[in-house]
Amino acid sequence: MFHGNLLLIRSSGVEADYGTITSGEEHFYPWKTQWPQADSNAEGMNQQQQLVNGMLNKTNLFSMLRTCSVFMDTNGGPRIKVVCRYQQFRAANKIIERLRNGQTAEEKSGVVWHTQGSGKSLTMVFVARILRASGDLNDYKILL
Repeated sequence: MFHGNLLLIRSSGVEADYGTITSGEEHFYPWKTQWPQADSNAEGMNQQQQLVNGMLNKTNLFSMLRTCSVFMDTNGGPRIKVVCRYQQFRAANKIIERLRNGQTAEEKSGVVWHTQGSGKSLTMVFVARILRASGDLNDYKILL
């Protein structure tokens, strides 16, 4: 019944973070990007204001609902719900932006540089889901 919830938000009025119905304490994260707006727009904002302005604006929230939340089976454990972290959301959408706006193969390509354990594989899952949901990008294929 509760798996239909997109995400959970915790806020004290100043601090704020988010997770899913299956997230443990260690999997709640603050939202730190204002994408597609410049992140400099967040100067002076507290965590709650950043989360509301960056994540909960209509476009980003609907995008997360449609393409950036998935269920995953764990090794011998329960199925969990995963929603993108801010850096995954920004990276996936910047990849899509390059595919849409690049004029040459070089402009459409690039490198995603994340550290170990940062969710690169899930970022690519989110890119694949955005591609599949975008009518103008149906010709692109993902090879594994």
